Amino acid sequence: MKKLLIILLFIVPSVCFSQEYNVSQTNFNYKYSGKQINLGKNKFSRNSYKQFQVSHIQSMAIYGNYIIFVTNVHDKLNGLLFDINTTEKIADLTFDYGMLKNPHGNTLCFGNEFADTTDDMPLLYLSQWNFDGERGVLVYRIKKTDDLYSAEFKQSILPDFSNMDFSKFGNGSTDWIVDTDNNMLYSIAYKLKGSSRIVKDNATMICKFYLPKLSDGEKVLLDSSNILDNYQLSIINVVQDKCYYDGHIYILSGPTPASEWKKIRVLNLSTKKIESEVPLVKWQDEPESIEIFNNSIIQGYNTGEIYQLYFK
Repeated sequence: MKKLLIILLFIVPSVCFSQEYNVSQTNFNYKYSGKQINLGKNKFSRNSYKQFQVSHIQSMAIYGNYIIFVTNVHDKLNGLLFDINTTEKIADLTFDYGMLKNPHGNTLCFGNEFADTTDDMPLLYLSQWNFDGERGVLVYRIKKTDDLYSAEFKQSILPDFSNMDFSKFGNGSTDWIVDTDNNMLYSIAYKLKGSSRIVKDNATMICKFYLPKLSDGEKVLLDSSNILDNYQLSIINVVQDKCYYDGHIYILSGPTPASEWKKIRVLNLSTKKIESEVPLVKWQDEPESIEIFNNSIIQGYNTGEIYQLYFK
């Protein structure tokens, strides 16, 4: 099935407010709460944007004019590399993970380090997610050889099960996101094993680590001593893709049916609090991917076209 990508653009405020915002559309009212999201000015309208020939999107990442989609069909991962401006497909990518647990690929992001100075893109970080696996992040070089691109496995970053304090790290499925401004790595996990939903005693656990370098080895184990900071948030129901931008992590969440749990939450890494929530209840399909490009949020669903939603 084709995927729907939605771009949300918000006007730059002269000051930061803390209230509910009402955004009128031609066919509905769209509201979000918390601080006004500072992602650029634009006019009010809803327009069809672009269409990428891709289906079963699980997550995505953007660097420069490159966009990579990770697809997941029956727990088999593949990648597709496109030019985001022309929508031309550049390459199919295969992600090797050796003897590690088959990754779900819930979150995808670029870092800062280049495996080679001639590479077009920095290292790519792919979260395993699976609560019954290593719960780590796999690191790939997007390598170009004679105009052909491929994904080359370079490193695994895994929690050390024998030396990790899981009361801080969490016991459930885990995603990872890179803070590219400060070279930090954040884990986002469920407190309870095997549950991604709102149940008693569950929570969303956040841990902060230094981002390992390739020179640290092909396999990096993180233990309790590597945790620089940790805290927990209220449970986020069915967490999806995430992205980092300007001191914030944008967390996409929600199941397939239209429901109040489908949201974009903006986590301020300085205050350690969710400072904005954007509800996505108007769309039936499962929100799968999120990124920021040219001062806008790009957000993917599992239905068909690409839209731009302009907010004022």
